[in-house]
Order: sequence, then C-alpha cells, then structure tokens
Amino acid sequence: MDIIAWLKGWFLKGYTRNMGAKTPYDYTIRDWQRRELATGVPKNDLYPKNIDMTVADNFHKCIMQLIPWKSDQEVYGRAEFWATSDEVLKRREDDCDGQAVARFRFLLEAGFPPDKIGLMIIDGHMQCCIHEVEHDPWILDNGYLNDNIVLATQMFPVTKRDGTVLRPLYGFNLHDVWRYEKNT
Repeated sequence: MDIIAWLKGWFLKGYTRNMGAKTPYDYTIRDWQRRELATGVPKNDLYPKNIDMTVADNFHKCIMQLIPWKSDQEVYGRAEFWATSDEVLKRREDDCDGQAVARFRFLLEAGFPPDKIGLMIIDGHMQCCIHEVEHDPWILDNGYLNDNIVLATQMFPVTKRDGTVLRPLYGFNLHDVWRYEKNT
C-alpha cells in the first residue's frame, strides 16, 4: 500500500483513485483503450498542459448539442458497445459512454493533461471527469444526472427514484484504470 496515497485519502474528503485496480470492466476497458489509441489520438505535446474549466464547459455544452443520446442498439445494432471517439464523432449520436468519450477526446485535443482527464463508470452509466484536484474530480455528465459541470462531492452519492444509490466506481483513460474509493 502506498502510504502517501493512504494519508491523502485519510485527510482529504472526496474520492481517491486506486490506480491499477482490477474491475469487472477490465476486458472492455482494455479493448476500448487499444481501439482508441489505434485511431491515432493526437499527442497533445504541442499544447500547454493546463486545465481551463471555461474550455471544458464550452466543450461540454457543445457535446450536449452535437451528439444526442441514442441507445447502442439503435446506433450500432448491439445492446452495449463502447465506441471510439472517431466512431462517435462520425455518427454524431451515441449513449452516455459515447458522449463521455467525445468529451474526453475534445479535452485531450484542447491540451488538457492526459493523466488528469478520464472516463468514470457509475453503475451502468459513464461520464467524463477532470481530476484538477485529485480527490474531487469535476464531472461532465450527459444530463442523466446533471446538465452542468459539478464536483463529485457535490453530485454523489445520488439516489435514483427506485432507491438505488449511485457513486463513482471505476475510472480509466488511455493508459490507466482505477477504482474510486470514498474518503471518510
């Protein structure tokens, strides 16, 4: 166990990323990472590596307008499919994971640090996230839970009408996978 990470989690409220964690989505995540990297995702070495939440908000609103929600069954002819950003942008429609992937790609191309942006899995739902502050990521949802960019501690836990409590479970980017652990 990394003692520094444990201490940060002990003193900071929010969510800690347990890097390299095993998840039930490992095969699907690794498959998506491989296919996304094969699309020639641009290396953003030419861009400043900073986080500008105004830029993030503009991209977030753009995706809300450009890529309407449509089920994977309707778009790809299968119950579940994690499309690459190229596939989503070509079809201009997808479900929550496609919308999250498009946000992720736009942020990456805008020069956001690749290790600070990712995709977050929440019990059958996916969102894009920005880890500006490690223990409390910004959440870019597709309107299922929230229309605006909010901090994870402001959004979670969420209780759905049926009583199901939602919270961040797993996250990943082009190279890493992690499990979110709630700090007490």
